Amino acid sequence: MKKGILEIAVLMITLVFVTLIIAGCQEPKTVGSREAQAIAAENIELKKQIAARDNEIENLKQRLENREVDKEAVREAVKKQIGRMNDQIRQMLSSIAKQQEENKALKKQIEELKAGVKPK
Repeated sequence: MKKGILEIAVLMITLVFVTLIIAGCQEPKTVGSREAQAIAAENIELKKQIAARDNEIENLKQRLENREVDKEAVREAVKKQIGRMNDQIRQMLSSIAKQQEENKALKKQIEELKAGVKPK
């Protein structure tokens, strides 16, 4: 009976070693390779995020450039409008000066007429 138990124990130990050898032949994923895969996946995700940010930066640069062009166009339009308004102001001032001269002349005529016509 001891011989049977001994044979069973040897058989069990042999099975354990064979199982370990078979399991050892496979390439188990070690902690290092899992970490490497996680890092690689994270790198891929970060590269995608960088590409998205680069694209966003390019879009913002284009929008900024368009705004600069718009700003310059508005600046030119404002300069032209200011020039037109200055011309109108000069014309108005000239007209006012002429009317003031005309008013002076008319006041002088009125005074002369009043002086020439004496009440009775």
